Amino acid sequence: MSSTPHELRPIKIVVTGVLKAGKSTAISKIAESAISIDRWRTTVGLDYGYTQLGIYEIHVFGTPGHDRFSFMREILGKGAAGIMLVVDSTRPEFFDKAVEMLDQIGVNAPCVVLANKQDLPDALPPERVKEELVKLGLSPETPVIGTVATRGEGVKEALQKLLEMIAKPRKPVNTRL
Repeated sequence: MSSTPHELRPIKIVVTGVLKAGKSTAISKIAESAISIDRWRTTVGLDYGYTQLGIYEIHVFGTPGHDRFSFMREILGKGAAGIMLVVDSTRPEFFDKAVEMLDQIGVNAPCVVLANKQDLPDALPPERVKEELVKLGLSPETPVIGTVATRGEGVKEALQKLLEMIAKPRKPVNTRL
């Protein structure tokens, strides 16, 4: 008796965050193959990566960090099953902008924060990053995972956590129904 291979479940994930937080680098560590529409090592269009993990065929779209490309966040957010917010742990003065960018995605989807650049001496630990982001409106249930995207540390763990969140049944927003 032959068995048929299971079909992969396509999933769209959006990666967002401020300029130079490490979005493109994180995507390159997640994906088997990745491309970036960039100029002078700064994303000016989007990043795209593809990988397979378990039952998932994962399509990762990275948003540009420049304000002038804010319209791309909403476009790329359409149909997203999950969001990865990348923040530079050494630059808490940009956390408010990162939360604003998350809102611009315009999707009610599970989210994981990558507290990036944990290898630098002035990086806030993930717990402190979470405290600061929650003060700015991030849901307290949002996981914050320490990462060093340049070395790939924590990036795949963040992806795995996001996939677990996507797979869980979610409570309806309107509990009166």
